[in-house]
Amino acid sequence: MSHLFRHIILGILANALALFVVQYFLKDSGFLIEPEIKGFILVGFALGLLNTFVRPMLKLISLPFVILSLGLFLIVINAIILGIVEYLFNTTFQQSLGVTFHVGGGIFSYFLAAFLLSVFNSLTHWILKTK
Repeated sequence: MSHLFRHIILGILANALALFVVQYFLKDSGFLIEPEIKGFILVGFALGLLNTFVRPMLKLISLPFVILSLGLFLIVINAIILGIVEYLFNTTFQQSLGVTFHVGGGIFSYFLAAFLLSVFNSLTHWILKTK
């Protein structure tokens, strides 16, 4: 298995595991992915794609805000990415893939979910890099 393919698969699985943990902590506030295993993998894949291609552009556009907030604005960018993924799954992919992804509880839930995803993904990628 090539190094790039292994890196992509591990990234998708890390995102899926992070989504599982976030759903565990935020289930009462309305964070929901169904069906669970298929949903975690597909939402993790979409999250990985958007983090690879859209997130760098958003970071570049919002660079002054990121600098002024000492990096805290990155949580806003992560919440925006999460909102885009939710929109895609609720409009485009829900019928074709049979996956429901919903972040309920308002904007606070987006920020909390984005923060938890960032922390858990950082830990997961750090653990995977050390091995």
